Amino acid sequence: MMKSYLSVLVVLVLIVSALPRDLEGNDLDLVMVIENIRHGIRAPLKVKYDPDWADQLGELLPQGYRQAYVLGKAMAEAYPSLIKNYSTSSMYIRATQLNRTIQSAVAHMAGMLGFGVGPNLTNEQIDLALPPYPISDDLTKNLTNNALPFNWQPLPVHSVNLQNDYLMYSYNSIICPNSDHFQDAQYSAPNYAQFTNAMNSTIQNFNNITGKYFDFSNITSAFNTLVTDYLVNKPFPSAYKNIIPLSEIWNNLTFIHDFIEFYKNFGSSQQVQLFSYYPLSQFLQWLNGFVTNTNRNLKYILLSGSDTFLMPILSALGIASHSCLYDNFFNISNNQYCQYPDYSASLNFELYQNTTTNTFYVQIVYNGVPFPYCDSQSTLCEFSTFAEKINDAIGDMTLQKYLDICGVQSVIIEDKEIFWHTMGYVFGGFSLLFAVGIVVVLYHKKKESVIIQRKMYLFSSITEMVK
Repeated sequence: MMKSYLSVLVVLVLIVSALPRDLEGNDLDLVMVIENIRHGIRAPLKVKYDPDWADQLGELLPQGYRQAYVLGKAMAEAYPSLIKNYSTSSMYIRATQLNRTIQSAVAHMAGMLGFGVGPNLTNEQIDLALPPYPISDDLTKNLTNNALPFNWQPLPVHSVNLQNDYLMYSYNSIICPNSDHFQDAQYSAPNYAQFTNAMNSTIQNFNNITGKYFDFSNITSAFNTLVTDYLVNKPFPSAYKNIIPLSEIWNNLTFIHDFIEFYKNFGSSQQVQLFSYYPLSQFLQWLNGFVTNTNRNLKYILLSGSDTFLMPILSALGIASHSCLYDNFFNISNNQYCQYPDYSASLNFELYQNTTTNTFYVQIVYNGVPFPYCDSQSTLCEFSTFAEKINDAIGDMTLQKYLDICGVQSVIIEDKEIFWHTMGYVFGGFSLLFAVGIVVVLYHKKKESVIIQRKMYLFSSITEMVK
């Protein structure tokens, strides 16, 4: 966790040299990017370990705004050909319905687009651009012809209710009720016992230093609080004042935190397939829309979520997982790509087009480092091969199978417009059913048994249409 924070800071400085500048110019044009980010530094989620955070639990902190903003500026340098020709129709920005992810998306886009790119008003338009509210001259005297100060261009950030967000929140128990059961099963697996045996001395050492009792069930929350305190240069609570950042015990606790979060949430192949299915399917659909020329308007997509949004995707792609974290920590291997998705981590899918052969390629970039997904000798992946590998990762998973495994009894329709269109069919169907019933009662009283069968058939047809 902390080791990779340092590497992320370096990446933000060097990211330009690692991205498409090396690829463009060899008949390859960057035509689309799907950028997935974790929100910036936030306040702890629990007040238990540092009461000073009571009024800010989970909220994005000023340091987090800065992280997201700087990452946005780095993306602007990495992808100038896409950014300079942006439009509201060519960009889609979405965040989970949490303050910290929405604010990170806004800060990120402010860094990416910068200032001075917004619209201007003519003198005639300025006089008409006032709300129907008494406005004093003092409120407008310092405004220029820029529509907004500094010529800022805001972009819409979309979100849906968390319980409907299958794209970015499908791992959570409010969408997948059985996810808690999957986590419980992980704790009884043999490799978890191997992990706890190896790291139990660190827990005991931490308890001795703090004079408190922790075990593997609550150590991650406590350590996460200390990480936030450290990142914002806030003194630790008195019980933890003897914990030294970046010391051996700190590094051990970092590994414990990162391993447990990966392992309990996405440690089994079923969890990885289940919770990466929807985002990977959507990524493939977006990319394929450009490749097949069915949707080339969309050129830049930004998804702002939590670490648990990125983790199943990283695992499915073979970039990072609990197992490679374990192997790295115990020097079994040295996997440079295997990093926990810390604050403001980024995972990008870049689509390139060979202008000579009209062939498309995908490159995956994690925290500024291109990942060799299809071929160990190259980070470029021909789109057909990429699609085949993504489909292999998805396997036989379907939405219906996801719902069945998760124990979902009914599906909430995510899109409001679709919802009301569907409800129109339902209400219309019931109205039709009611009218048919009246006619039948008046003219066919003797055929009640047949009528009931027909009504039930009509009702079942309407129900299937809604599903």
